[in-house]
Amino acid sequence: MSCLCLLWGCTQSDEEKHFYENLNPKETYAEVIDYFNDSVSYYHCVYDGMEVMDRDVYDQGGYCSVVSKTYYEEEDSTYLDYTIVDHNQFHSLYYEEGAYHYQIMDDYSLNYDHMYIEPVDYDHNHIIDIERHEKDNGLEIVIRSKETTQYQETDEEHFVSYVIDTLFVNNNGFIEKEDIRYYSDESFEHRLDEYQTLVFSDFNRKESDDFEKEIDFMESCEGLDVHEIRDQMEISQD
Repeated sequence: MSCLCLLWGCTQSDEEKHFYENLNPKETYAEVIDYFNDSVSYYHCVYDGMEVMDRDVYDQGGYCSVVSKTYYEEEDSTYLDYTIVDHNQFHSLYYEEGAYHYQIMDDYSLNYDHMYIEPVDYDHNHIIDIERHEKDNGLEIVIRSKETTQYQETDEEHFVSYVIDTLFVNNNGFIEKEDIRYYSDESFEHRLDEYQTLVFSDFNRKESDDFEKEIDFMESCEGLDVHEIRDQMEISQD
């Protein structure tokens, strides 16, 4: 059977196609990530964890550019964090004397090579098992893993938690939501407060020209206060 049939599923009439047929859970997860990286050139993601962050990711051919925006209000303060990672350049706004100012850093070390930015580091987490569940509107992939966090490289103390990472894959083959929950025990009974939820949308609806507009907009924020910037932004609010 060809790789195309494994990914899309082949029928005798070839009129109806289904994603990720004839794959075990581990193979399904790998194909879902590969398909996302190969087929998505832009997406919008709302990240909800300790804070709410909007993220726009653009495929620039060989690397990815990432625009991140966080905004929330508390009783006595307003918080704005606005950054752009573009290959080896880091664009940002910093606050000083009542206004925001634009700055750019060259030789930035954190680069994004793939469109899907993993919220869980499976290069270091120990995967316990992976399950695949068929749903009417797509697939559900559940990954259970053990995570060991060392707070500093020289610190012998470390924190162990257990993670359930659930990916919801729609009928178009794309990840549309990811829920990550943390537990203190290997039986996954005692949940910790920490969590991550990511919602993906607007696949392939923007292009590189739209990314250049993001840089132009950030530069135009020079000297503005937080409310002036907020009024011109498309951003979720906590």
